[in-house]
Amino acid sequence: MYCKSAFSLRHTKWVAVAALASGVTASLWLLAHHSKVRWPLCYSMLAPASAGAVTFGIWCSRTNSIFGRPLRASWLCYVGQISYCLYLVQQPIYYVLSGRLARKYIGTGSGVAIFLMLFGFVVSLSIASLSWYLFESQILKLKGRLDSRQQTGSPAAA
Repeated sequence: MYCKSAFSLRHTKWVAVAALASGVTASLWLLAHHSKVRWPLCYSMLAPASAGAVTFGIWCSRTNSIFGRPLRASWLCYVGQISYCLYLVQQPIYYVLSGRLARKYIGTGSGVAIFLMLFGFVVSLSIASLSWYLFESQILKLKGRLDSRQQTGSPAAA
């Protein structure tokens, strides 16, 4: 039987905090012992810590807490909107920027690496933004047309 109260914001917050706290605590304890045998356990403990952090972030974004307001910032919402394309393009961009030609013409070193990282982020962000405005937003506009056809029972929707 489904229980609606099990997924309330109040319960979600405490489950997230517990997962985050236990995962971080266990990971720090395992890291402190520096045993290579325990490294797989450490990585396993990072999973509940990560899940707790994500769940706590979702909880914060749905509430008016001190943590929730910054998560609803317009620039952060925009990055979330273009994040899938950003995820897809960032790896090839960094691959090209870190290639032999880039090292030959730009050089190596920590300053160059920081510059290439920032430049790669700007290029990736630009490509993801262009993709959003030229393709994704246009496709999403069609979504409303398809939904209205399905509601009217039009044969074209089948």
